[in-house]
Amino acid sequence: MKRGLDREMDRAGLPKPKPEPGLGAGVGPGDEPRAVGSLSVSEAVLGDDFARLDAQLQRYFGPIPAGHEGRGRGIYAWAGSRYRLLRPVLAWLAWRHILFPERGRDVPFTVVNRPDGPEALSARREFEFSHVTRVMEDTMSVIRSPGARPRLVDRLGRRRGLEVELELSVEDGGLRMRSTRLALRLRMPHLPTRGVPGVRRVHGVRGVPGADAASPIRHLRIPLPRIVTMTLDERAHPDGDGRQCVDVRLRAPVLGDVFRYLGEFEYGIVPVLAPGPVPLSVSAPEPEPLPKPEQLPKPEQPSRSGDSGGFPGTSA
Repeated sequence: MKRGLDREMDRAGLPKPKPEPGLGAGVGPGDEPRAVGSLSVSEAVLGDDFARLDAQLQRYFGPIPAGHEGRGRGIYAWAGSRYRLLRPVLAWLAWRHILFPERGRDVPFTVVNRPDGPEALSARREFEFSHVTRVMEDTMSVIRSPGARPRLVDRLGRRRGLEVELELSVEDGGLRMRSTRLALRLRMPHLPTRGVPGVRRVHGVRGVPGADAASPIRHLRIPLPRIVTMTLDERAHPDGDGRQCVDVRLRAPVLGDVFRYLGEFEYGIVPVLAPGPVPLSVSAPEPEPLPKPEQLPKPEQPSRSGDSGGFPGTSA
């Protein structure tokens, strides 16, 4: 597979990916490998407008070649919600890998993007707070219908249970995503029919006499009212040093921004180091070793004046 990819890239005049793993491998303009003969989810939806994106964003939102993944690391100036009343809901969403109840400034952030089949992209984001690392997962897919423009649908969470349809546009070289529809996808278990005589499934129809089978029901899709609107604005850093700026907002009527994260990060396309998801956790400093008992200071003798309730050497 690697030789075939190299031949295709040589034929197209594209540089080969550098073998060094890790963030920064092939980050410079023109140094990153590019998938040949394929479209990313953003290219498929934007069409000719994709060329209006800043060159740096074209690399970020462009296709990822087979055997590679996109990795980013940065700092978010703010991440979380300013409404404490939403913490129970956000805590449940954190368990589903959708949002989180924590909030803070200067939060280390990592992202891993991987192709997930034709015109599909999966992402894993990590926000490292001082006491916990929160994960957000999603998969974007292009939905094509005869006679209509391609649509972009994002399914969020560990089980991809929250479905968001996104509208894409290019503004001043940056990309804006805006949610237009929401739906909840409930995974339905296969209803057991083993032991029920004469029940089987034929072309998705139950109740036809024959062999035993399970129910064809897999998901139940429930449209949700647009009580929250999501917008994402991404642009190249004005310094032109390869960083990207992102601002994601969830807005509700009357309340305004109920959840937001914004900051900047670096991004590169690198070879996949191992099969399966490879999260990029920002390593925390190792704790200092505890002192040995003989190194602890000896307690001071209590004052003879009869003082009590205060620290040594002070009055009560």
